[in-house]
Amino acid sequence: MHEWVGIVFLLPLLVHLLLSWRWIVTALRRVLRPVRRRDAVNLALNTILFVATTVVIVSGLVISQVALPWMGVGTIDDRAWRTTHNNWTDVMWWIVCAHIAMNWQWIANVAARFIPKWQKEL
Repeated sequence: MHEWVGIVFLLPLLVHLLLSWRWIVTALRRVLRPVRRRDAVNLALNTILFVATTVVIVSGLVISQVALPWMGVGTIDDRAWRTTHNNWTDVMWWIVCAHIAMNWQWIANVAARFIPKWQKEL
């Protein structure tokens, strides 16, 4: 189940990146000129999160024991890859928490716009 959830996770990750693309471009432009410290920290955090998530996904696919073999794709059963996957997963979750914390006000504002609509429908 873990492997299938990891593979399915790719779709929302790609959607999130596509929906955030304008922010990504704007953040990169801000770094090239004088920036607010928050912008630089947020961009660095998001970059580290992207790298960590990529390493977790790639290493997870490399060590797959169920999903990819079921699809006929050969994988590697190697301790180094497994350690890489586990260590980077820990890094990724800490960065996810920091990402959510840093953007909590935006998340709360967006949620507040949609919650009243959901309550009216119920």
